[in-house]
Amino acid sequence: MVEEGRTASETEEGMEVPQGVRGVYKMRTAKEGVSRYQVRIWIKRGQVGGEGESSPATTTTGKKRRKKVEKGRRVHLGCFNSLETSIHAFDVGQIFFAGSAAATNRPASKYARSPVLEFLLREVQDRSNLDEFMTVWKHLMQHRWLFDHTEPDPKVTEQLNLIKSKVGKYKARSSARPAREKTEDIESTSMPQLTAPSGPPIPAQPNLSDFLQQLVQEKQQQEMLALKALLDHLPQETLQHLKKSL
Repeated sequence: MVEEGRTASETEEGMEVPQGVRGVYKMRTAKEGVSRYQVRIWIKRGQVGGEGESSPATTTTGKKRRKKVEKGRRVHLGCFNSLETSIHAFDVGQIFFAGSAAATNRPASKYARSPVLEFLLREVQDRSNLDEFMTVWKHLMQHRWLFDHTEPDPKVTEQLNLIKSKVGKYKARSSARPAREKTEDIESTSMPQLTAPSGPPIPAQPNLSDFLQQLVQEKQQQEMLALKALLDHLPQETLQHLKKSL
């Protein structure tokens, strides 16, 4: 079974849909006998909301594309090395957004104790916020082996506690960044208050014509000094000859 609205012939080049599996695409690799599986979920319009990346109704060009976006959006959840792990990731994403209406590959009851699903439901405060979901999901994807476990495990619990701490720090930095940037913008655009100078008044700056006239006078003085220095070094006979010619 393929994703809603797609057929096997519509899959991208180099990818195929494993038979009877929803939302998982087998990718070709350079190594013979080694496969990777890409996971995608389809989020219907109304399951997520807000602005920016959180809204599936992003404006785009093209009539067909626009119609498809209005119905929802496809979200890439990443790649995994095994089919079963990919199915787990897809089903968890489906259950998170669609709840009891989720179209999963395995019975939803199989994930009743899934540590990853429980972590997502606990750490994502707003289930309609795709940005918040992807923030937590990307931290989980740094430890893909977690998706191999559908039952609680001490090692999984330890790793999830570390991820929880990292997610908390990331959210704290993200929430503090807009306030800090706003403060910096205000400081950079505010003008300092000017006060009247103490002591004697500062003389007025000369206008442009006076300034140019001063430069001409200084230039003439420099030329006269250079001419006088040249005459001082000339022999007396040459000076007398110059005086007669003038």
